[in-house]
Amino acid sequence: DLELRELSTFLKDIKVGKSGVAFIISAKNLIVGYPDLSRIVKKDGDNYRPTHVDELGIDWVAAGIHEHESSGKEKFVFTSGRKQYIGSVTPFPDRFGKGGWRIAIIVPEDDFIGELHRAHRGTFLISITFLLLGVLLVVLMARKISRPIVQLTDEMKMIEDFQLEGQIDIH
Repeated sequence: DLELRELSTFLKDIKVGKSGVAFIISAKNLIVGYPDLSRIVKKDGDNYRPTHVDELGIDWVAAGIHEHESSGKEKFVFTSGRKQYIGSVTPFPDRFGKGGWRIAIIVPEDDFIGELHRAHRGTFLISITFLLLGVLLVVLMARKISRPIVQLTDEMKMIEDFQLEGQIDIH
């Protein structure tokens, strides 16, 4: 028979992203195995009882189980506290003879694609920087090209007004 301590040790060793969690729950959503052994049972007066998933004190874990139950899907994405999470709830293997037990894995989406978001922001900032540098370069080149034309125009106005003294200086 499986001991709760062994299950907790096993679950503690499973790394799911940076901050995800793997745990085992019963058909009634009672915690059977959790990486933190102290969260498996609750003291109720002089007695101990299994902790319900809603009593874990981890809102996104409870929200994941509720999403699984309301959608009926084994794999799902949900939002809790303005963050996206990815969840999977699978029936416990029959060979263990624990009918109704389920293995749940819930992980913040940022654990997997957070680096992509940061890289995207970095690429965006670099692109904006190069765009601004390009605009600045175009303005400087346009001034360099248009300056002699403006000078020529000014000289032509002087000729038109018969102001012929001085030297014509166009570069």
